[in-house]
Amino acid sequence: MSEQDPQPASSDATDASAIDNHFIDMAEKYLGWAKADVGRIEELIRSLRTTPSDEDAIDQVFKVAHGIKGQGSTFGYELMTEVGQGLSEYLKKRPNPLTMDQLNVIEQHARAMRLILERKITGTGGEVGQKLLGRIKALAAPASAG
Repeated sequence: MSEQDPQPASSDATDASAIDNHFIDMAEKYLGWAKADVGRIEELIRSLRTTPSDEDAIDQVFKVAHGIKGQGSTFGYELMTEVGQGLSEYLKKRPNPLTMDQLNVIEQHARAMRLILERKITGTGGEVGQKLLGRIKALAAPASAG
């Protein structure tokens, strides 16, 4: 019986490189998924402009925003998470039917998300990202009051 040749040990560097490559691939896929989600929110906003009391459409916007909130940070888009969280919280407080001002706030959240994705703004977006987030929060504050 012959001795078995020892199997070469997998190096930690090779394993880490494979994991990094997989994560990069998933992050690129996330951009596609998130752009589709933002497109869905934009579509729902158009529908809500004609039927602002459509509870199903409002719930769908909430669910999509909640999903964006949950996935952004995983793929390095913390600012997307923050904007998605802001939209989710805003929608929890909304009356039915939505007013045009409230629809405008929802639309501004969607525009911010689209901008983040198109420019591939990762992390918290630095100073520009925080200014964008501040503007979104400022818009949402008076509109949520009523």
